[in-house]
Amino acid sequence: MPDGAMLQATYAEPNEDACRSLWKAVINQMFEDATRILTRPTEERYPNPSSFKSAKDVYRLQDREQAEARRWLLSSSPDFNLVCVFAGHEPDYIRRAVAICIENDWRTPPSG
Repeated sequence: MPDGAMLQATYAEPNEDACRSLWKAVINQMFEDATRILTRPTEERYPNPSSFKSAKDVYRLQDREQAEARRWLLSSSPDFNLVCVFAGHEPDYIRRAVAICIENDWRTPPSG
């Protein structure tokens, strides 16, 4: 390498639409987790479904994931608020919409 030569990394400015889409996908996944109908394990969701000792273990794990997703979506945590802002959404609007869906026992079908 010649003296004084500098390595320059190629840097592309982040695409605002792509970033917004990523954060919307985070909210969408949490919403699906919060409202998903509990099901048997699939390879897509759990890479090694045979590692569960029983169906009860699967349902306990899904129940815990659902509770964590609901807690996050209904929280006023700085992380939740920031994700909403990055997604271009008003945090209070998302919280109210999620609360209505949960109160009305709205469910998303299992993915996969």
